[in-house]
Amino acid sequence: MAGPVASVPDWKRRLTAPWSERGGRFSKLKAAILALVVAPGVYLAIQLFRGELQPLPETAIVRETGLWAIRFLMLTLAVTPLRKILSWPKLISVRRMLGLATLAYSSLHMFAWIADLAYDWGVVGSEIVLRLYLTVGTIALVIMIPLGITSTDAMVRRLGGQKWRRLHQLVYIVGVLAILHFYLLLEKLTTPEAQVLVGLFVWMMGWRLLEAWRGKITPLLAAGLAVASGLATMEIEILYYELFTTLDATRWIWAANWTLDGGLRAGWIVMATGLVLAGISWWRGRSSSPPAAVSAS
Repeated sequence: MAGPVASVPDWKRRLTAPWSERGGRFSKLKAAILALVVAPGVYLAIQLFRGELQPLPETAIVRETGLWAIRFLMLTLAVTPLRKILSWPKLISVRRMLGLATLAYSSLHMFAWIADLAYDWGVVGSEIVLRLYLTVGTIALVIMIPLGITSTDAMVRRLGGQKWRRLHQLVYIVGVLAILHFYLLLEKLTTPEAQVLVGLFVWMMGWRLLEAWRGKITPLLAAGLAVASGLATMEIEILYYELFTTLDATRWIWAANWTLDGGLRAGWIVMATGLVLAGISWWRGRSSSPPAAVSAS
């Protein structure tokens, strides 16, 4: 006779590996995203161990963790529109992992910055108060902490779905603050990535506003949003230089957007990305629609 089956504690039944689905089945998608979010940290640790971040390792860590934090934040925000455009419901299963990665890299970003200031808390406090980009970055991190703490199934049940969703809508404020923090750093603005991320954030927020207004976004609306987001990216770049520099940027930046002398500029990259997604949305809708009935003659 078989012996009694040992009971499995509830916490063990609920505990699943980050690369597994809720039923315990291995998920290629979650495993790939886990590798994606861990890889930058591992690579940075290897560089630190080998001494490749000298002469200022803390400064290098601040820069790299900040870049990856905002990249993962943008990916987190992109999950909702992409799962609808791609008709890929399972994509929602990796949003939590991307959000927690954003919090982890943001926290490392802050800790490395404090270490770079030799843990002088007086200087840390005064810098946060006196420098706008540090103020908004700190506020963004503070808001992210409760979002990370409540990113569990148990907290969803405890708060209730409606309250939990309202709380996690604060991620949009985090996005605005993070973009502002990133954008106000002039040395990062010299790379096109800052402009592209700003433009993609505009596209993602535009998608949500259109969806709230129309309920469903048609491929034509998506194409219009792509064009509007690309043009907005160009205008935001001009506005930055007008507000924060002494350059008369309107004429030369606008003209630069209509040539390829300096390569493909951010506004066109954002516009092209949006148009490709609009095309995918049209193709997915066309391929999933039922064939037209053939009338009998």
